[in-house]
Amino acid sequence: MNATYKLYPTVFYFTRHHPWLALYFFICLVFSIKISGQPKVACNHFTAAMGYKVQSVQIVTRWAQKELQQKVEALIGMGQLFDPAKVSLAQELVRSELIKTEEQFDFQILKGSTSVLYITSDVCVINSNGAAKEVAIVIHPYYLKIDLVNLGNNILPVPRSAKPSFYEQVPVILKATTPYITITNDRKYGAAIGINTLTDVLHIPGIAKLNGGSKSLQVAVGFAARKSMSQPFYSIGSTVELIHPVYKENTIGWNIGISNTESSQPLAEGKNERYSWRFRCGIQGGTRAAFIYKYAIGTGLRLIQSNRTLSTPNREQNDEKGFELYAMADGLPGKKFTRMGIWFDAGIPDDKNNFKNYQRLVTRVGYSIFMGSGHNTAHLETVVGAGYTWGTPPPYGQYYAGNKYQNFLYDPISSVRNQSVVVGPLVRSLGENEGGLFAPAGNIVGGTAFWHINLNFSIPFSKWARALIPDVIISEEPRVSTLRSVLKAQSETAKNFIYDDLVANHNLPDNDETDTKAGKIVDKDIRPTLNYLADRANVFSIKPMLLFDIAGINDQLLNNKVWTAAGLGLQITIVIARLEAGYMHTISPAVDASKGNFFLRFVLQNFY
Repeated sequence: MNATYKLYPTVFYFTRHHPWLALYFFICLVFSIKISGQPKVACNHFTAAMGYKVQSVQIVTRWAQKELQQKVEALIGMGQLFDPAKVSLAQELVRSELIKTEEQFDFQILKGSTSVLYITSDVCVINSNGAAKEVAIVIHPYYLKIDLVNLGNNILPVPRSAKPSFYEQVPVILKATTPYITITNDRKYGAAIGINTLTDVLHIPGIAKLNGGSKSLQVAVGFAARKSMSQPFYSIGSTVELIHPVYKENTIGWNIGISNTESSQPLAEGKNERYSWRFRCGIQGGTRAAFIYKYAIGTGLRLIQSNRTLSTPNREQNDEKGFELYAMADGLPGKKFTRMGIWFDAGIPDDKNNFKNYQRLVTRVGYSIFMGSGHNTAHLETVVGAGYTWGTPPPYGQYYAGNKYQNFLYDPISSVRNQSVVVGPLVRSLGENEGGLFAPAGNIVGGTAFWHINLNFSIPFSKWARALIPDVIISEEPRVSTLRSVLKAQSETAKNFIYDDLVANHNLPDNDETDTKAGKIVDKDIRPTLNYLADRANVFSIKPMLLFDIAGINDQLLNNKVWTAAGLGLQITIVIARLEAGYMHTISPAVDASKGNFFLRFVLQNFY
């Protein structure tokens, strides 16, 4: 107890002065406690004749039902003699309740989805002294729901846990808003917290249910906010969208929406304050092409009001109208993942400051690959991008180097962050929009063109990860069958779904040729996904990362500038939380060689 009390001053200091560092140490502490735990004792070697009594019963699920816990305890008999037959009955009771609760995920159940549910239990001795012999029983349900048609739901992000959820126990506020919480740190923006919510007002859980079909419309109302805890930077906004979602690979979804945002963001030595409206529409879908399985294309209009750029020595205010186009695609599922994006926008500033019309074209390609076998492998990520401007953009329309809040590879393909044009190269040793070019007046301005290459290489450690799908033996007759092999066998179920879809909706004949076509689709798209989830996905993992950035900004009238930076980081995944943190130091140019940046991105999502 004394040692614990001595920690309080240190914890208070870090929490007050370095919140990001306090969070980092807290996560590491939780992880170390979780994996160290208590010494293991002998389990699963007990019979009714041994005379052990049941001391406790635990059901390892998320949002567990109190009523089910009580029923299981009564069935097994708390304080009574252990009986393996009663444990088997308790497992079946848990199974039946989980099957019933799965049917309550009305708005998530898609045609062509399947699930794997397996339940086992551990019986471990906790007291073996004389007449007080006691055991603890832990019932482990393993559950994974997989969409076998709309593959993009399975690749990124991977499921955070193989634990099943009792949907009816989840607080209504979480089901209705599906919150997405981030904690970030940056040398320019400072430590910040953000929250995103999205509510389908036509299908609010407990109030309205999905109206029987995959083609039901959604009216999504979203809210997003982000605030620096040490700087005057912030953003807050809302959006309303009418959505026809993609439910099958061969259907096209669409969305029409309006959003507004008020923000104060860093811009070189100053900041940009604005209030803006955006009107967007787009389509999304899947393909059976060799290299693209999912895409999103859209356009929009923007109206920027109260637009003011505060810098030294200028103080400018200028409203603007603009036009936007974007196209994104995901490809190569399974062991590799590729994302491609291209954006075009045209800005028409008000002429009171003599700003001219301008156009911007930006492209980015990201590539992610797991190297090695098993669920804990080395991981290489690279992002390459470039942009060019025509005309004469105002300061707020130029390209600035620095760390970015956007996560190009892992944000959803149709997210608002991915729909917006990229504002410059990623250089993680600098703060957000910090890097620019020196103008003759001595102030820092942006460029009219940029390029960048970013590399992350994560190194696995065998004891620092736990597989999403454990090595659980389901049966040994006629051959050994594991939970992983059952999951992989769902590819045959997928083949049946696809075969039926080809015959019913694509007018293909009911013959062997169509069966072969369905098999090829499964081999290209479905099987790699299932193999990844079974063999590579983790409940938690800690991987040190090597980081490297090289990027440049160009301008027709000023000297070009190239940054190189290197650093170390950690990628930590713990159930529903993902943390990416690291330190990047600028290697060149000499004028920025003293600059370094501790960056952090901590994400909480998938609360149920």
